[in-house]
Amino acid sequence: MLFQQTLQLESSFLSQEESRSKLQSILCSVFKDFNRCGCCTIPIDETKSLHLKITPSLPDPPTIQDHHVPIFTCSQEDIDSAPWDLTIQQILPYVNGFNHVKKIAEESEVDNEIVKVCIQHLILYAFVKLITIFQYSNVYTAEPKIKLLLDDKVLQKECIEYVALQGSVPKIGAVFRLYCSLEAGLNVKDLCNRVDMKSEGVNERTFIQYGLMRGLIHHLQKYPVFLRPDDSLPSPLDSIKSYLDGSHCYDELCCKLGISGQELDKSIEDIQSIIVCWK
Repeated sequence: MLFQQTLQLESSFLSQEESRSKLQSILCSVFKDFNRCGCCTIPIDETKSLHLKITPSLPDPPTIQDHHVPIFTCSQEDIDSAPWDLTIQQILPYVNGFNHVKKIAEESEVDNEIVKVCIQHLILYAFVKLITIFQYSNVYTAEPKIKLLLDDKVLQKECIEYVALQGSVPKIGAVFRLYCSLEAGLNVKDLCNRVDMKSEGVNERTFIQYGLMRGLIHHLQKYPVFLRPDDSLPSPLDSIKSYLDGSHCYDELCCKLGISGQELDKSIEDIQSIIVCWK
């Protein structure tokens, strides 16, 4: 074990008869404490103590892209009490569920790649999830998981608190109907024109944000495909021509170009060699 090697290198623990005789009792203590609480603190001598802890086997972190939007999935109290390093502390104020990674890097004045590593750490320890960029031109559909909102009282309470306008307490039935009204062909702007969400006490931005965070809704993304990749395209599309292969969504392309989804629509609407797939 590594700690035994360290003890030997630092104090010849295993080479000396007197100290070596303590090894069995130390190992027994480690075994008992690991089974009891997953960690141990054992005094070795007057100047040394052994501190060990079982760490969970974590999955590989996801690849973070510039257009990904991190959102906290825990309470503000949990966020504030965690022992963050200085870099994560610097980006935390800009993680609000609306800023994408590139914008977080720009506003926090932290290198883009370092921000991505910080977000990976936050995801691994279940402080953050990734959602998509909010735009009023976005289209969403309800997922089968939406039915949990009818029966799960804890989810209902959390949802109401999250989507409510300040000073309002929306009814869960109204929130459920709003989620179920999301469908292909209906963007957020159209939904707001059809239903007065403010009269229901619902903030449309946090309403979408919460639905994505809890997997209640799905963002139907647009993926442009350029059918003549050897041809040239007008600016600014020519700079992203290699991305127009059906595997890069509007969020990613808008982030690269620094434009909105509506502006991208206008750029490609008259180009017959570009088709748009929804998925």
